[in-house]
Amino acid sequence: MADWVYHFLAGLGYTHPIHPALVHVPIGNIIAAFVFGALGLLLRKQNLGRAAYYALVLAFLGLFPGIFFAVADWLRYFGGAWIFWIKMKIILASVLFVLLLIAVITGRRDTGATARGVFLSFLCLLSVTGLGTSGPTSSIREPPRRRQKNWRQDDTSSR
Repeated sequence: MADWVYHFLAGLGYTHPIHPALVHVPIGNIIAAFVFGALGLLLRKQNLGRAAYYALVLAFLGLFPGIFFAVADWLRYFGGAWIFWIKMKIILASVLFVLLLIAVITGRRDTGATARGVFLSFLCLLSVTGLGTSGPTSSIREPPRRRQKNWRQDDTSSR
């Protein structure tokens, strides 16, 4: 599906899954939309409400490459296995897509922060939290810990 991208990036030295690098765009924009919207509503600043809307638009646009490479990584690294967490992520990503679509369409005509916009961005935030916390455990292991020397043993051994 996207083998040419993986081969190109491998030629540059990048051999990791692509999806984790891309999901920061929608996640960061959803967080920003919630913060801007809540502050805009609380402080009654229209510009913050518009910034929240534009952050949701960017999150919606960033969702497409994130989902595309989520599927590509799943096929490449997990062989397309239908395990529980994949089904969970498909459901949550679908919910996120619908929520962002509603937020983008309904927020188009708003001139500032609205309770509806903040509520939708909060639901999107819950969805990306579920997406980020569901899944396999990290395959990256922590480096082994060094044994710390007991300073008293070192002190007595020198006598």
